Amino acid sequence: MLRTASALLLAIVAATGWAESLADKIKATDLSDAEQVFGLAQWCAGNNLPTKARQYYNQVVKLDKDHEAARNALGQVRVGDK
Repeated sequence: MLRTASALLLAIVAATGWAESLADKIKATDLSDAEQVFGLAQWCAGNNLPTKARQYYNQVVKLDKDHEAARNALGQVRVGDK
């Protein structure tokens, strides 16, 4: 019964356009701004898109090599000055 209700809710969300798509998020993101790309990466991570999330976390690091939260999301740990 719970699976049926969940499936029905997902169908309603998809049919009414409540769900924001990745394409919509990308269009709304300034891909040259590390914080905006980080927000996109977090959205991907929260929406079961781990490969895309990793791609955007890596882009954040390219834009801002000292972005600690993006590096943490990638499993990178600062050791000393490196």
